[in-house]
Amino acid sequence: MQNQAFEDIGKVGEFGLKTAKQLGGWNIRLWDRLTEQQLAGVALWVDAGIKQLRLLGESQNPYDIYAGQTQLAQEYAERVSEYVRQTLAIMADVQNDLGGVFRPEVKETRTAPPSSRAPDVAVLGADKPKPQTDLSISSE
Repeated sequence: MQNQAFEDIGKVGEFGLKTAKQLGGWNIRLWDRLTEQQLAGVALWVDAGIKQLRLLGESQNPYDIYAGQTQLAQEYAERVSEYVRQTLAIMADVQNDLGGVFRPEVKETRTAPPSSRAPDVAVLGADKPKPQTDLSISSE
């Protein structure tokens, strides 16, 4: 029984080390991808600012500004939506990768025989009676 416990602890340690290495690799790839996305977002915002300044400099009257602002807002909204979609796709990929790490191990633990369960431990003080507390409010 004791040897089995030591073997189980060794398996947990091996799994933890393997998982930590995988998580470290995914963490680096995630940061790389999110950094690229952040730079794309900055480029998007800078481009919108440049177009905004160009519009203000080239407009002849307020109506040109209003029309240009409407067009810029629509274009910017479409580009931001695409940016958000791409970012969410990155996060979904990472979520699927992380789920794949733990699924095989969870399946293995579900099929483990009941004999590998830890023995039941008696709770200290469970046999003592619990004190009665009167929580009613007196209206005197």
